Amino acid sequence: MSVTKREAEINLDETDFYERKAINKRKKLILEGRDPDEEEAERAKLRRKKQKMARKLAKEQFKLKRKKKEDLEEGGDVDKVK
Repeated sequence: MSVTKREAEINLDETDFYERKAINKRKKLILEGRDPDEEEAERAKLRRKKQKMARKLAKEQFKLKRKKKEDLEEGGDVDKVK
């Protein structure tokens, strides 16, 4: 099955499937009266914003986990002392 899958992927690469998809997408935008370059720039801007927010959220979650771990360790030490 994996051989068949690889053969299908090779066939898609040979037919420039994604290139044709991009061309058809540009045609559609032009027919709608929109500038494909502006649309791509807007999508890239939104993608960067989304990635930035995801990194920020991951950083906040990491800080919370670290703080929680430190609090648990401090609480454990206090109990040992008593």
